[in-house]
Parts: sequence; C-alpha cells; structure tokens
Amino acid sequence: MKHIIVALDFSHHADRAYERAFMLAKEHKAELTILHVINDNLVGYEDGDGTLVKTFMEKAGRMVERYTAPLAPEIKSRIKTQIVIGKAWEEIIAAADKSGADLIVIGLHHINPMKDIFLGTTAERLIRNSTKPVLVVRDKPGGAYKNAVAVTDFSPCSAHALSAGLELAPDAAFTLLHVFETPFPIHIKFSPRELEDYKRPKIEQSEREAKEAMDAFVKGHEGCKASVTPMLERNEIVTGIGKIIEQQKADLLVMGTHGRTGVIGAMVGSIALIFLNDPPCDVLVTH
Repeated sequence: MKHIIVALDFSHHADRAYERAFMLAKEHKAELTILHVINDNLVGYEDGDGTLVKTFMEKAGRMVERYTAPLAPEIKSRIKTQIVIGKAWEEIIAAADKSGADLIVIGLHHINPMKDIFLGTTAERLIRNSTKPVLVVRDKPGGAYKNAVAVTDFSPCSAHALSAGLELAPDAAFTLLHVFETPFPIHIKFSPRELEDYKRPKIEQSEREAKEAMDAFVKGHEGCKASVTPMLERNEIVTGIGKIIEQQKADLLVMGTHGRTGVIGAMVGSIALIFLNDPPCDVLVTH
C-alpha cells in the first residue's frame, strides 16, 4: 500500500477517519493525502467576483491545517492536502483515480441510524462507484487492527476483499466467514447426520478458499503475519455476521459488494450496505 486518501468533512467522525488514515500511512510507509470537497451547491450562486469561492476555500484550508499543524515538519511535509469544489463522491473517486491511491478512507456520515439512512448518501454512492477499496471508520483507533471478519460467498469478489483486508491489516487474525441458511427455517431441526452431510462440502470449500487466498497473498507479501481461519455459521445472514463479529470481538469487517447471484450470493452486495448503515466496527468494502 503506497498511497492513502482520507476524505474529511470536518465532523468528529472525520477526526476518527483521519487518525486511522494517519496510522495506516505510518504502518505501511504510505503517502497520505487529505481531501476536502466543497459542495458545489454552496457556491452555485457565486456573483462572479469569486469572493464566495475564496471564502470557502480559505475556511477549508484553515480546517485542514488543524489536522497537520501539530505534526513535526518532516512528517507534515509528507502529507498532501487537496481542496476541490464539486459533488463529494465524484471528486473523491476522481482524486483517487488520478493519484493512483490504493485506499480511500472516510468517516461515518450520520450518527443516528434510525433517522439517517445510509442508502443514497455520499458514502453509498462512493462505495457503489469506486474501483478502490473504501474503509469506513466507525471507532476511534486504539492501535493496529487485531481481529478481522472477512465475509465470503466463495465468489471472486469475496477473494478480492479478503486480499484487500490482508494488505490493510497484515498482522491481524482473520476469520473467513460464510453464513449459510439451510433450505428450511432455522428452528426446524436436522438430524446430526443430515446437518453434517449438508455442511461438509461447504466446510471443505471454505477451508480450500482460505488456504488458496492466504498462499497467494503471502507470495506477494513476505512480511505478512496474518492468519486466516475459516468458519461456517448456520443462521440468517445479517444475524449470523453480527453474531460472529461480536463473538470474535472484531475491530474490522471486510466485505465485497458484488458476489454470486441467487440465495447463497445474498451474502454480499445489499448485505454490505445494511452493515454500512449501522456498522458494528470499521468496515472495508471492495468490488
């Protein structure tokens, strides 16, 4: 990971995003760019002399300076800042593509999930359209990620998400989770033999994917110390993911947004957006 962009809206959640992005840049010895997008609707009625635009740019510049001012000069000199005008999600993607950034970091864009719906927001549009991994930071960072849950539906997208997670947190313990819903409601009991016959091929596939993904990743990242443990959970998908996150005390959830089609493929895609509406921890999302 060589370049990280953190997009800030200057809220307290943005502070957490900046802290995590700064920490990741230090861990990976990566370049860091602080980006702020001024909503073009705010300056759409500019009277022509540029005063309004200048005012917004100067205010944004002072806010960005608040993040970099406490840093030592040699560290501050390695952080780039960028202030642009436009639609936030479009400008963030454009900046990431132009700079070749490896990761986009953002904070939560709402506080109350009962009042503010993630779907349709800047963050949702960003995640749907970005070709770069997007890290949504929920918590104030207390150190490097330790326990991650990577959700899989055995699709290439899930494998890509796991690889991105391993690159982001090379020292973390990863649980590679597949939640499956049996053909009958969960309260209907199977005999031990019936359940074992149903689970066996899924267990084998999960273990095979974990090993293949880990072997492929380690070949390109010799310093990787992460571990990947496959896990199956028979449950409703959202409930099952939440249960394992709590059980593992995960500080990072890794998901893809494009998976298989059909019942099994419901693991990712719209499920990722459900968790982004009220994340239980930081969430890394990839295509």
